[in-house]
Order: sequence, then C-alpha cells, then structure tokens
Amino acid sequence: MIDANVDFRIPKFIPIFIGEWHNRLVNQIAAVARHQWRNNIVDGIRGYIFYGDPGTGKTWTAFKVADVLGLLDLYGKGYETVIYRDCADLASWRYGETEKEIRNVFKRAYERAKEIKERKRDAGVLIIFDDAEGLFLTRSYGSKLDTWYIAQLNVFFHEIDAMDTSKLFVILTTNRIDLLDDALKDRFVTVEFPLPPKDVLVKLAEEKLRNYGVDNEKVIEETKQLVLNGAKTLRDLNKIVTQKYIEWLAEKYSF
Repeated sequence: MIDANVDFRIPKFIPIFIGEWHNRLVNQIAAVARHQWRNNIVDGIRGYIFYGDPGTGKTWTAFKVADVLGLLDLYGKGYETVIYRDCADLASWRYGETEKEIRNVFKRAYERAKEIKERKRDAGVLIIFDDAEGLFLTRSYGSKLDTWYIAQLNVFFHEIDAMDTSKLFVILTTNRIDLLDDALKDRFVTVEFPLPPKDVLVKLAEEKLRNYGVDNEKVIEETKQLVLNGAKTLRDLNKIVTQKYIEWLAEKYSF
C-alpha cells in the first residue's frame, strides 16, 4: 500500500488524449505490458525510451499508459502501481548514494508488485524515469564522467537485465537521446516523439478551457487562433491557455 514516501506528482487520471499517433502508441505499449503481466512473461520487453523535443507529450504519454492499464485507478485505491522518479532528483553528490537509490526503486517496485498481483493478476508496477539524461549519460561523453557515472550505469543495467517483466515495466523519457549511453538504448524500445499536429493543439486548447469552466465562446476562439498561429508544442499550448484563462477570470470577477 502507499506510504509517506509516495510521489504525489502522479496524477489521479489523464482525461485527454493528445491525438491518434499518441493514442496508438499508448495502446500498443499497454498491450505489451498487460500481456507480459497476465501471462507471466518473465523475460520480455523491459520497456521504452521516449525521446524528442520538450513539450511533445512524453511524460504525459507515460502516465496515459498507466491510466489505460488501470494503474492510476489502483493507485487511487492505495496501491503504489506507479513509481515516478525525476532522474535529476535521484542523482546524489555522495559516493554510492545514487546507486543505492536506483536499487531501492526496483526493490520497492517488486514489493508493491507482489501486493498488486494478489488483487489483480494482469497488473504490475510501472516505473517512470523522467529526464533520463540527468542520470544515465553516455560513457563516451568524457573521461571525467566515467568516475561519476559508470557505477550507477552498471547498477541500472544489472537491475534491467535481471528484471522480471511479469511484474515490472519501465519507461524513460529524455529530451536528449544523444546524451544517453548506447547500452541503455539497446535495452529498450526507443520511440521518437514528433511535434503535435496543429489541429490537435487547437482541439486540446478548447478542451482545456472548457474543463476550466470557460464558457465565453469569444475567448475560446481567440485562444484557438493564438494556438494555431503561435504554438508548436504542448508547452507552448499550456502557456497560451493559462494566460487566456487568467485574463478571463480577471474580467469575470473584476470588482
């Protein structure tokens, strides 16, 4: 069950699909994980690396996979079905601490998977390592990095190579695939995330505003035009929508 160390950045649910490309990817990955968990495939696909520009939906997609697998629902009922770690937070300046943290993540995941499988046979634990370049830099990046990184890379490789895929599944995200070690990339399925289509961004902008309770059609249309002309990523979209939402609230509740 969930204890005091849980990461509350994990959402309760993911209400919006980004688009058809993301939808297909989510369903494919969920099918792989569910098949391996349900049929006790102990040496299957370890997981995926999502890479691409910032704001292309990598972390969102990882959480959507959890949602489709029913893990967020179980999480809300007190079962730690998703373990999220920002790799920059895992890194420590103290010798040996990072390796210890990596081992603890997998140890915790196996403990939780045992609890979960007693409740739901085709469930397991999804581990999300966000911004992987913050922890798993390539060993060819420079000789100075070898001293700091080779030990934690080896610990991670050991955990992945020994991983029981009937219980766990891993997703890493990165904006810099070029900085990741080749041996890391060889252990996962890699997927490049494209920029979201304009029509998808426009649709998302409208959905977000309506979910916020905005009922002014003029504001919604203005926002859609701003997104159409000025947004390339989900990050751009969120900035525009947030600003228009604040402006709408300020006008609505002005004294």
